Amino acid sequence: MKISRRKFFITTTALGVANAYPNLVLSKDLLEKDNLEKSVGITTDLLVQYFIKTGFVAVPAAPMISGHAFNGGLNYDEDFTPSNRQEYLIQRVSRVEDVAKKNQPGTLPLFTILGYMQPKGGVNEHANFVLDCLIGRLHLDPKRMQITSTELIKSSLTIFKNYGIQENQIQLRSLAEAKKAGDGSGWFEPAGHHKQVSLPTYSIEYLMPDDKYLEIAEMGVTHLGGAFGIERITMAKNQAYFSWGQYLPEFKDLIQAEANKNNKALPVGYYEILGVSKPV
Repeated sequence: MKISRRKFFITTTALGVANAYPNLVLSKDLLEKDNLEKSVGITTDLLVQYFIKTGFVAVPAAPMISGHAFNGGLNYDEDFTPSNRQEYLIQRVSRVEDVAKKNQPGTLPLFTILGYMQPKGGVNEHANFVLDCLIGRLHLDPKRMQITSTELIKSSLTIFKNYGIQENQIQLRSLAEAKKAGDGSGWFEPAGHHKQVSLPTYSIEYLMPDDKYLEIAEMGVTHLGGAFGIERITMAKNQAYFSWGQYLPEFKDLIQAEANKNNKALPVGYYEILGVSKPV
């Protein structure tokens, strides 16, 4: 690719692409090669401008090589130091568990999340904030949304309805089922996570042309924070999937560059994502 995603983010933010294209939906041919970055870059710009406008401050992302045994030594999610400020970050992540789903549309070996934390506010205020971003700022169609959680989210059902998400678009799992899965659709508790994360959540999915729902965001119920999947939102807006193979070269280059720069060994997860044996 001719332009790095980082450089494109900087360029698009400087040019104010989000202001120029508030309702942008790109054609499928723009999801190929160099144009893939432009599509993701515009989504990033829209999100960043929304967070800056609402008073958030950017903080640095963590390295991709985590130094922990969990997830094959690769960064799994966003990580914040406790703060009294409203903060957000743009974080690259990779999940070894996704190797088993690599042929599933929309599953990527490397993806980007905008994670954030709000130290103050209420549950319903948080729901308003999330939906105003997705529907008001990014212009996603509420009729194509689905929310999956547990009974812990019932206090926000009126908020969802106010944004056009009806009760039949809310999927409620039992709390026991959600905790057992720990997959973020009701409860987030990845097995073996080095920080022993365990908290109630809800996932937001979006209906794609193949009549399947693609998860685009995961939000806290009682904690005021969450994460937007930037590539996932881009796929939702375009109604077209990116593929595992499109992102595999970038994953390989990124991990190798970070390992070389910081004089670190390539983590186990690097080989697992690539589907190759680790050298003896």
